Amino acid sequence: MKTLKALLAELGAGEELINSCTDCELYFKDELSQLKEDYENKLAQSEIDKIVETTLVSFGAKNNLAVKALLNLENAQLENGTVKGLNEQLGKIKAENGYLFKSEQSITAGSHNSFSSNDFDGMSDEQYYSIKYGKEN
Repeated sequence: MKTLKALLAELGAGEELINSCTDCELYFKDELSQLKEDYENKLAQSEIDKIVETTLVSFGAKNNLAVKALLNLENAQLENGTVKGLNEQLGKIKAENGYLFKSEQSITAGSHNSFSSNDFDGMSDEQYYSIKYGKEN
């Protein structure tokens, strides 16, 4: 495969044009590598954001935005499908700011009965209303 410089030389282009095209070629290579790096960084940040959101839900955060503001994610790194140090940070935040998280009872509230959320046909009216409104009727 011939380079642009070689093709221009064959066509009898002047040295100035050949150098100009070479400069353009180098510029676009640099631009392309910068765009690729930016894309990879944005993709990694998107993955980190998704993992953080999912982890906040599993920790029972009442307000993800408020809890996320307390996290130090400046140098967050992906490690085996998780964000390195995220669970430790959330554990500390939960211990210091428990009001930002649901109680352990409310996180597992749906699992204390044998009915799934779509199995309303097998429930009595009392069971249905206790799940729907969170109280006995």
